[in-house]
Amino acid sequence: MNKVFIDCGSNKGQGFRSFIEKYNIDESWIIELYEPNPLCDLKNNIADLNNSLNISIYDCAIFDYNGKIKFSQFLENDEGSSVNCLMSKGVCSDVNHPSYRKHDTIIEVECKDLSDVLSRYNKNDFIVVKLDIEGAEFSTLRKLLKTNSIEKINDLCVEWHTAYVNNEDDSSCNELKTKITEKGINLYEWH
Repeated sequence: MNKVFIDCGSNKGQGFRSFIEKYNIDESWIIELYEPNPLCDLKNNIADLNNSLNISIYDCAIFDYNGKIKFSQFLENDEGSSVNCLMSKGVCSDVNHPSYRKHDTIIEVECKDLSDVLSRYNKNDFIVVKLDIEGAEFSTLRKLLKTNSIEKINDLCVEWHTAYVNNEDDSSCNELKTKITEKGINLYEWH
């Protein structure tokens, strides 16, 4: 049995650092960190951990397919950058509000299907997944449910971005949460 931590939307690695203590992550764990935003400089921000942990860093987004995707860099704050097709509006119309999405720079990045990432592991592995992917969690999780890949996950920690994504609201989010927990997955709110 492998112990696996998959961090989707690693940003600068600050979330991953909090999980190290929570799960007693050590050199025996397989660690995959995904962050498409080059402004986050993830490799340098976790360089102090590379010698003691088994970390693989992927400069790509997590989504519901493999390929390329347009990615919006939120330049005012390297947190909150997103795949462009989802966060097409801010949570408010005030351009001076911190929640307003300006989409300053659109770049093309690789994206990986989380179902395919999980296919590398066995159902008896202990898998923790953190999803902080700025709205992409909805389609990504629905794909995991459709393919039953979600059943490989033991603990799932999600930051929900309902307010930013068209056609998502508390009702659709709660429905998704119910489907996940009905599969026996421990679901936790992240942030």
